[in-house]
Amino acid sequence: MNFFIKNLLIICCCFLCCQGCYDDKATSSNKNLMSSDEKAVLLLKSNYNQWLYTTYGYRKWAPTKKDIDRAHHILSTAIKNDEFNFLKTPSLQDLKGYYRQYIPYINAKGEKVIKINAFCELLEVPPASTSESKVWTKMDWKNRYVDVDDGGYCYWRVVINLDRNTYYNLIIG
Repeated sequence: MNFFIKNLLIICCCFLCCQGCYDDKATSSNKNLMSSDEKAVLLLKSNYNQWLYTTYGYRKWAPTKKDIDRAHHILSTAIKNDEFNFLKTPSLQDLKGYYRQYIPYINAKGEKVIKINAFCELLEVPPASTSESKVWTKMDWKNRYVDVDDGGYCYWRVVINLDRNTYYNLIIG
């Protein structure tokens, strides 16, 4: 019996270690997905992902490079449809000049969706009220969702449904 329990514990430990390696590889490959663009990040573990799950039950998913390319193609369609006429020269290249957060989730209908949250500058945030520091720091946009109200043309977001090849909820400011 002692031999059985010992082997069972060894198997469980191996399983847990392998699962941790798999999760690290998935996270690493998702970071590599955006590594060629310093102004883009894939948010999979942010406060916004958690909010989507607790509020709507939307689950996150890990898009591939092909999924991101499809999202950019749909975004190009929005540009052709004059949805981005608030820019002087709307083009996908101009949009890539913005800092962009890609938030992938599965909606209530089971469809793959990517929300793109974009902003032209990194704001500084004050220290926490409990902190002794008085130094303001740049926002942690690579890990936390940036939400700005009334920021003008510098801030925009759009939702892209990959399963329906559509875009909607373009919000400026």
